[in-house]
Amino acid sequence: MSRSSMVGYALVFTVDTTGALIVGHLAALSWWGMRLTARTLRLTFPQPETTLRRLTDRTGG
Repeated sequence: MSRSSMVGYALVFTVDTTGALIVGHLAALSWWGMRLTARTLRLTFPQPETTLRRLTDRTGG
């Protein structure tokens, strides 16, 4: 490991920045999870208005 990378690691990973790094990581994971869920739902239900109409129309049975 080079000296510059050790200094960079020491500057970023300190007690003062650990909380910010954790919050940033959790925000990124949450954003990724929401995008993945949205994409999965779009692939599962390509025509959402038809699906919603079918689910909410209970006059037939």
